[in-house]
Amino acid sequence: MEASCPLPDTYTGARKLFREAYVKDYNIAMTRLFSEAPEYLSGPNNVFLLDSSLSSSFPEISFVDPNDDNWKLSNFEIKSYPLDGNGRLMHCSADGINFYKLKKPGSVSLEKTNDPKYIMDLILQNIRSERTLYGNDKYRILSFGKPASTDLYRDAVGRTWIKAHWIIDFADSVQIMYILPLPSGPVVISSIQNSAFLQDYQWDMQKCCDHIFAAYEGSFTEWDDFIALKRFVPDFLNDMRFDWRHSEQSLSLNCGPLFIDADKQVFDWANDSGLFLAPSWYKQKNKLELGIRKIILDRDPRGKEYIVLYRKIKPDPKLGVNAMENWNDIANEKYPFNGKPGISVKDNTGSVGVLVKARQPDPETIHTLYLSMENPLSEENLNRRMSALTQKLSIEH
Repeated sequence: MEASCPLPDTYTGARKLFREAYVKDYNIAMTRLFSEAPEYLSGPNNVFLLDSSLSSSFPEISFVDPNDDNWKLSNFEIKSYPLDGNGRLMHCSADGINFYKLKKPGSVSLEKTNDPKYIMDLILQNIRSERTLYGNDKYRILSFGKPASTDLYRDAVGRTWIKAHWIIDFADSVQIMYILPLPSGPVVISSIQNSAFLQDYQWDMQKCCDHIFAAYEGSFTEWDDFIALKRFVPDFLNDMRFDWRHSEQSLSLNCGPLFIDADKQVFDWANDSGLFLAPSWYKQKNKLELGIRKIILDRDPRGKEYIVLYRKIKPDPKLGVNAMENWNDIANEKYPFNGKPGISVKDNTGSVGVLVKARQPDPETIHTLYLSMENPLSEENLNRRMSALTQKLSIEH
């Protein structure tokens, strides 16, 4: 990079000019670097990524596998820290970036869990961080105080993140943090870097945000609170309508082409029943779309009685013979999607699965519906619950 500064000028003025030139050059260089990677989402190196779907609340990131140059979804190994009030802090670290998922404690409001100071203090108070004083004496850090700045970042898929940074004077470094508000508590990514490289790593972290895959999940009550925070509802959920009626033990969900209406004939729903939405990229009639591929409804927090609605896309040949055989088994309505209930006397569980036809069917898309419960009593009971569910469920395409 080359830059010049007209003189005379103050040190502050010259430094500002050179810094702006550097930031511009860094942006050009990094954009050029990413353009050298395999084409993202629409290219031939994306079949594994487009076949992926989230199964947990912990975030994953899309990356290029150096072994075969295919875009894939990470599979982080995480550590988990229990919090008071049935909360939980989950964490992993990769390439100098920390990834967190906070399941908020029951006594803490959703707004509070989006406060950068609260999150930073919570991390420091549960995952040890130290500084050295007087030679080799180490002291634990419990807070960095309020952040030096906060702002918002809107990522490439229309999600709004809260960004913040703290100046850590004793180490001449900065703590950079991006927070994605979610119904049950945010996804957080953070990194500590030399203070001179704040702008550089802001670019890197924002690119990381663009590639984060995060499920939107929470209890029915938490969903009501989240929807009220309108600016944090992402673009792909703008048309979502969720109506939970506690007195009737009834819920309805309208999400893009999917509509579900379920009452106590299906399950005894409660405030702590859960809704899990897994957004992902997929191809629909050869057109790339970002939408909800998987919906999970849990009767209670134990997750032992649940419903799963899944959009299955015909696999690309590159995914291998097993993927195609699995597709054919589902298309031919083989177990567990043959509509015949099964009961395990040993485990005292029962389940039934069916295929659901869309109003505008696509031969390369199958929608599966699966219901599982404890103490099923009889096959007739399972069939009755599945029938009550399918009668008020519709899929446009």
